Amino acid sequence: MPAGKNFTPKRLKVLKYHRPLFTSGTRFSNQSIIDGTHDTYLRTYADAVKLFGKPLFIRFGHEMNGNWYSWDGTHSGGSTTTGYGDQSKADGPERYVDAYRYVWEVFESRSVTNVTWIWCPNADNVPGQAWNDMLNYYPGDEYVDWVGIDGYNFGSAGGGWRMFSNIYTTPYNKVKGYGKPIIIGEFASGESGGDKAAWITDCFSKLKTTFPQIKAWVWFNVNKETDWRITSSTAAQTAFRQAMNDSYYIGKITVFGDLSGSTGMRGFRIVESGHVQTPSPHLLFENRRSTATLIYLLSGRTGSPGFVTGFAPAYAVLR
Repeated sequence: MPAGKNFTPKRLKVLKYHRPLFTSGTRFSNQSIIDGTHDTYLRTYADAVKLFGKPLFIRFGHEMNGNWYSWDGTHSGGSTTTGYGDQSKADGPERYVDAYRYVWEVFESRSVTNVTWIWCPNADNVPGQAWNDMLNYYPGDEYVDWVGIDGYNFGSAGGGWRMFSNIYTTPYNKVKGYGKPIIIGEFASGESGGDKAAWITDCFSKLKTTFPQIKAWVWFNVNKETDWRITSSTAAQTAFRQAMNDSYYIGKITVFGDLSGSTGMRGFRIVESGHVQTPSPHLLFENRRSTATLIYLLSGRTGSPGFVTGFAPAYAVLR
């Protein structure tokens, strides 16, 4: 089995950096990918990943069942059926599937074997119409190594207070039938509208007892739409620290070391250790082309180390 595929990591380090495969905008659309507009860029990116050599997770075109990215179904034809491909299928999901496969095939054509591919819909379908169901975007088992889900408790910032199970039960039950390991690609809770510390405690308890197929998670550790950070309050930070004391979550990092000279991954170096005071050490990485770049250990039981690209600044733990 190639090193980047469905391994269960023993000491899986996750590097998040602001050099995504694609960024949202009119320059990068599903149709422009399908048309080959970005072939040179994709081949160059794939070759750099191959030269890097270490296992790398790529989450391509996440939250495609939302309506806020240039690669989502809404911006790719939506529910229309006459503008692209099979007229029995909605154009939006069909274009996305073809673009995802196209990118995957470019990496295959460059003999890249160290990538683990993550397909990652949003927890809620937005809009909540039949054509936009997350399952319509699934590119096929051959193209997906891990399944992801993104979902947040916005609280008073939008949508009301939602407990972890309320956000994740429906999408989890939808995608677990694929038989793939599941990663929460992005999640967090706001402070306003409820008790964030209690939310954190409940969340990590539910991950252990109710969602066994979720093998990894990434906490969106940013003050953005609301204060998602683990350190948004002393109570939230204490709850997180206590949750990580559970042996279900591994809290020791083995560091690869300075990445600034790594082939295909230049521009990164460790600048700080112990960034957040929890039982688990954290490592802050600096991307010399961007700010707010943070990594954290994904822990596990057996396998090989790996890195992730395409994630927002976050903490992550894998059991």
